[in-house]
Amino acid sequence: MVQTKSDWGVLRGFVRVAADARTRYDHDGDAVVDLRKIEDSYYYGALDEAWVQWNGLKVGVQPSMFGFNRLPTVVTPGYSSIVNTLGASYTLGISRNASLSLAFEDPERRIMADGILARPARSNMPDLVAMARIATPSTLYHLSGALHHVEDHVLSDFVGGRDTSVWGWALSAGLQSRLAWQDIVGPAGEDTFGRFSFTAAYSSGALAFLGIPFFA
Repeated sequence: MVQTKSDWGVLRGFVRVAADARTRYDHDGDAVVDLRKIEDSYYYGALDEAWVQWNGLKVGVQPSMFGFNRLPTVVTPGYSSIVNTLGASYTLGISRNASLSLAFEDPERRIMADGILARPARSNMPDLVAMARIATPSTLYHLSGALHHVEDHVLSDFVGGRDTSVWGWALSAGLQSRLAWQDIVGPAGEDTFGRFSFTAAYSSGALAFLGIPFFA
């Protein structure tokens, strides 16, 4: 990460890539270590994050505004868009403890392996995602929603029908609260703290926002 401050605000740049830990040997017997690929794509695999941020505006490969309870907070975040994707987002601080965010996100990373009968093509429309967060001294509250356009061509592939163009949507709500184990187990939990989290989500026509294919 690089960062600079000026009278215009804070400018940041961040890049994170992942190497594939499974080495292999080529025909000459030399060890080969490559960047991680998914479906033969570095964008899907190796490029975890790569963005530029000026104050509240962020452009590049970044965490989705829809997700909540992502790594490393929990090991297996449920019903959350856990992939990072290319997008442009803006976060407005309403107060020190409240914010509103709006993002246009690339849907391509979310349509991998959504099912056998569902054959969505890459839409020319970006996903529209909005998020609101409010923090109290002990609890963070999260609410997000998304609109997703998809063109499914399963009918044209199998029976010669027409492609289906639909708008899907998804909603997510959750909270994460500070937890003092002493309040639960007594003196044995003194000075030991943790988190309690809860997430609920619903989707229609935009199942990839619930974590498919990495969580389903």
